[in-house]
Amino acid sequence: MNMKIRKYFHTKKEIKGWKMCTKALKKYLNDPLYKNSFFVMLTSISNAGFGFIFWMLAAKLYPKEDVGIATALISSMALLCCFVWNNIHMIGFYSSMKRKEDLR
Repeated sequence: MNMKIRKYFHTKKEIKGWKMCTKALKKYLNDPLYKNSFFVMLTSISNAGFGFIFWMLAAKLYPKEDVGIATALISSMALLCCFVWNNIHMIGFYSSMKRKEDLR
């Protein structure tokens, strides 16, 4: 038995469960869809972590009024981008319609 694995797990049942889990993970990561989904999740989690660290540092280094204004500006710009992005998709959807009756 591998001593590295044995160091963290105490029973054979725990070791067997760990091996099954890693085998399933390897199986799923061989599929490109699951691999890309995993990397998208990893990117989202890392962006959230770096964003949290950034705002923590900004709150420590700058006055709270400036941080509040910056937060409000960034949030409003993100909301505006969401509206614009959705409208761009709606324009593409409407332009692909063949007849005006399809819009009703």
